Amino acid sequence: MYLDLLANPPLIASNHTQLLSRRSQNLPPISQDLFKKNQRELCALGEYFGLQGGENFSFLSGDFVELFVHLRDKKIGFAISNHQQAYQAYKLTQNLCDFTPIIPDQESGIISALPDCDVYILPLINQDLLTLNPISQLKANILNKNPNAIFVIDISYAVARGEKLGFDPCLQTILLCDGESLGFLRGYGIYLTTDQHFSLFPPTRYIDGLYSAILEEIQRRATPNKQDYKDQVFELLQKELGDDMMLFAPLTSSLPNTLALRLRHIKARSLLQSLFLEEIFAINGQECLFGFASPSFVLQEMGYTQDQARELLSLSFDEFSPHVFKTLASHYKNLRILEI
Repeated sequence: MYLDLLANPPLIASNHTQLLSRRSQNLPPISQDLFKKNQRELCALGEYFGLQGGENFSFLSGDFVELFVHLRDKKIGFAISNHQQAYQAYKLTQNLCDFTPIIPDQESGIISALPDCDVYILPLINQDLLTLNPISQLKANILNKNPNAIFVIDISYAVARGEKLGFDPCLQTILLCDGESLGFLRGYGIYLTTDQHFSLFPPTRYIDGLYSAILEEIQRRATPNKQDYKDQVFELLQKELGDDMMLFAPLTSSLPNTLALRLRHIKARSLLQSLFLEEIFAINGQECLFGFASPSFVLQEMGYTQDQARELLSLSFDEFSPHVFKTLASHYKNLRILEI
């Protein structure tokens, strides 16, 4: 069973049918009809969110670096709970750009206030914690003081789960959506905005069929009908593990079917290796997902030690299987006995 569905979603082969139907990736440069078709599909995707259009955005660190360089003359509020590749770009450009880090609260697990900046780069859903930020309230508080502030908001996990954005995009809004969260191959992402912000991004080649496929996939997920099992999972694990099990973020802040689980006095890597033999798959956080040995950078930026950050299991699931979660608890107990 997969307990990392948000960070490690399954590929959907049908999403790539039209992308793979062409002989090559490049549109014939003299075929204006194809260019106009893709422009219309991007406009339709933008209009779905109340914006005007957009283009490709790969969600790799290079694209984030380019965006930060274009914003280097502005004061940038950067949430450290953004995508791992955004965080890497932030680290790479700290000496070039004027960043103010924005850190989720330890108690609530969300971003509850914003500093005074010109641009804000925020996730709607915090990485690793899987908590929902009150973007509408945060935006309103800033725009009352600075009506020209720009908001760059990653909506990937929200649209993947069929969650409503909870805020109205405005002229100062740029939305980022990672196609990987929707079952597309890595690198197939987009940005959406209004005409006045297109200059912040380099021009890219259209990918024929991508934009209509992304819109169809977002619309398909727009009415979630899955039951939320997080309370049942929490109650089961609490019964099995007692005070050895805690949370890095309260249930009230978490997305449906997600838990930022804290299993005390172990290294999550050892538990994950043990669960792997049972074909139960989970992650400590984004660093773990990318294959790095270091624990959650989000928790460490929030003030937790490395050892404390290693206690995280960032769980996201679609169903409640008591056997799976009892197995997780049993393997945890075995590791405690072995003092691993």
